[in-house]
Amino acid sequence: MSTVSLVLVILLAAFTSIYLLFLFIVLKGLARLRPRGPLSGTPFVTVIVAARNEESTIGECLASLVRQTYPKDCHEIIVVDDGSTDRTKDIVKAFEAEAGNLRVLHTGGAGHKPRALTQGIEEARGSIILTTDADCIVHSEWISSMVARFDDATAFVAGPVVERPADNLIARLSRLEFIGLIGVAGGLIGAGAPIFCNGANIGFRKSVFREVGGYGSGHTSDDEALLQRVHRRRPGAIAFLADQESIVTTGGPRSFSEFWIQRVRWSAKRRVYERTSVLLISVALYVFFVIFLISMAAAVNDSALLPYIAAAACFKILADVAVLHTTAHILQQQISWMSVFIAELLHVPYIVVAALQGQTGLFRWKGASNPS
Repeated sequence: MSTVSLVLVILLAAFTSIYLLFLFIVLKGLARLRPRGPLSGTPFVTVIVAARNEESTIGECLASLVRQTYPKDCHEIIVVDDGSTDRTKDIVKAFEAEAGNLRVLHTGGAGHKPRALTQGIEEARGSIILTTDADCIVHSEWISSMVARFDDATAFVAGPVVERPADNLIARLSRLEFIGLIGVAGGLIGAGAPIFCNGANIGFRKSVFREVGGYGSGHTSDDEALLQRVHRRRPGAIAFLADQESIVTTGGPRSFSEFWIQRVRWSAKRRVYERTSVLLISVALYVFFVIFLISMAAAVNDSALLPYIAAAACFKILADVAVLHTTAHILQQQISWMSVFIAELLHVPYIVVAALQGQTGLFRWKGASNPS
């Protein structure tokens, strides 16, 4: 074995250990998640939906929101229309006329989602803010479920987002990854080390949003920036809720192009961190994938690397499957093991390339440039 190969073996062993430790912490955190208690009160709640050119989906989203069992006089729905040029405004206006507790706000159409959400939060009457996306559908008990998880010590609640089942391979792989990401997010919150969540299903106290300075300046991320700001100032005040009623569903990508653009955008959201520890964890995990890919390439000329790569791959797959299986069980979701097999084959190169491209920051939200 050459000196270069020996160095690769050492690095691969070290960073595989980091990856396994990370997922072990996730699994421990998932085991610590607890269900919500009974709904003990009915604080006024504001649900905020930021929308831009969502004519194909916002109707179903609003229909699910106006069907909530939470008392109508104890919640409101605010749709922030961020410069839509399609029929979004007309659809929202129709719901506004019928619902009674729904209103629409208009922005200058900058295409900057955190700013659109902030405008809605500033206008909100609720002491608790819930956010979801215009392409999502919520359970009729969603508001009640999320509110019930807020106890005196809780400032921020994250819930699961699951892609609806679809027939094509890209959608199945995307749905599988979604379940895995929700598992990692929930597990880290359960372990007391939150890093990310999905802004399509979160709730927080309006007073805490103001206390931590909202999303901050210079962030392209709404959900992650706020989560980390709350954790930094109020450790232990973040919860994850995985009850069936708390699950929000969304449509998956219909093509590889849609899938790739979405994943690159997610990666771009992780360019700015207020906590150095989060940056270090992210870098260490990314280096694991890079070292793995380099080792596979080097094995073409040095077969002595193959047993070490195979061992690392086996440990990785076992850990990945453990998180997927545990999460799917908690959320009562079915997963395709054939999709798991295909995903594992593509996982390493996919992560390396998508994350690298995402760091350019060149992505758009609903057709508009998303400035940092």
